[in-house]
Order: sequence, then C-alpha cells, then structure tokens
Amino acid sequence: MRGRAARGRPGGWTLRVILGLVSLGFAAGIAACVAEVRPTSERSAVDPREGGGRRPAPGVMASNGSRVMATVRQRTVWPPGSLAGRRPPVRPDRTWYSLTLDVVSSAPTSRDVENFARPGETIEVFSTEPLPEDLVGTNVTAVVQLTGTTEGTRWILTEITPRQ
Repeated sequence: MRGRAARGRPGGWTLRVILGLVSLGFAAGIAACVAEVRPTSERSAVDPREGGGRRPAPGVMASNGSRVMATVRQRTVWPPGSLAGRRPPVRPDRTWYSLTLDVVSSAPTSRDVENFARPGETIEVFSTEPLPEDLVGTNVTAVVQLTGTTEGTRWILTEITPRQ
C-alpha cells in the first residue's frame, strides 16, 4: 500500500504533472487571446488570383483596371508644376487634365485584374490628353486605373466615351 501512495495517483499522473499541464493550457489560452488579429489578406503571402503566385511587394498597387459608368461633375486643368509635391509624383513639365466622376457602376477590365472603383464613390481621374469641357454634366463610360503606392494614389484615365 505504501508503494502505491509513493508513486502518486493511479495511472502514473502526479499532482505536479497535472498542475503543469493545466498551467500550460492557461498560458496557451492567454497567448491566443492577446495575439495580433490581422485580415486574411495580410496573413497570406500567396495571391489566390495568381493560382498560388506571390503578392506584389508591400506598398505597391496591385494590377487593376476598372470600366466605370459615371457622371462627370467637374473638369480641371492643372498647369505644369501645379501638382508638384502631391503623391504620387508626376512629370512637372506637363499639363494635366482631370475629371471628377460620380461612379454609378464598375467592373474589372479583365478577369485577372482588381476592380478598385466602387459604385457611389466620387473619384478624380487624371490624363495628359486634353479633356473637352462639354463632358461636364454628361454620363460617360471610362476605363480607369489606380496607380501609386502607400504614400499616395491617383486614378489615371485611359479611355472615355460619352453615353447617349
């Protein structure tokens, strides 16, 4: 009988082992509660659109293109140098033109690119090509691309067609 009491509880588990396992469980539970929660897009380095390929470097805009139907609210002419100091940087020796668009609908330009334009948003799109003043107040179909980095972004207009 004495030999059995010296070995501990039946099955070979001592009070020290049981308390150690319980303490380990508490520590793991506390660690799980205070762990940093990050969105899935930040946790995975694999881009599911690419079939397992790597994501672009942090801070770089993913490949994108949006075909939008929108209403033109405003047209602005930016003389050379007037966009200096704004991000992303542009060539200071060029005149830039911009349109403010109220996006009604949007879709990606192809299956393998992101669509960052969202219905209900108002975006300013830029072009180095002159944009006619008579576009203001009209409905258009446009192809736009969001460019830049985490330091700043700019929508670039690549195609625009007035709608009837």
